[in-house]
Amino acid sequence: MRLHPDLAPSDAERRHREQAMMTVNEAYAANDRRRLETLLLAAGEHPVKVTGGNADAVLEWLRRSELAVQGRLRVVQAHLVALAAHPMHQLCKAIVQAEAKGLDPLAVMASRLRTQIAERRQELYIGQRLQPESGMAQAFLHRRQERLGAGL
Repeated sequence: MRLHPDLAPSDAERRHREQAMMTVNEAYAANDRRRLETLLLAAGEHPVKVTGGNADAVLEWLRRSELAVQGRLRVVQAHLVALAAHPMHQLCKAIVQAEAKGLDPLAVMASRLRTQIAERRQELYIGQRLQPESGMAQAFLHRRQERLGAGL
């Protein structure tokens, strides 16, 4: 387009471009790339546009970039696997599933915690009222340890 006669600003420039365009067409028909490059450079075209720059260097950079991205993807995928196995993630999934069924799992957990707190308070109250040397105190402590050992 740099040598196209229709883009000339004056008649003199148009005639000059017509001559240059005939030379370009001859070089193109002869498949003479070196001559085409010379003509375009002489017309003021940027060298990178004419020769294409260093394509091998760009290709190597792209390959290295792709390898770096693939390595980062593997790290992200490993983190996703670890996240999916984390207990908090499992809890979150269970809560979402329960909410999808119309349940309120957080209210259920809060109610269970309140019940357990009340039971522990009652145990403390009873434990404080018993004399340390009595058999009832020892039996109470034994039952409490069994219950705590069973996860209740």
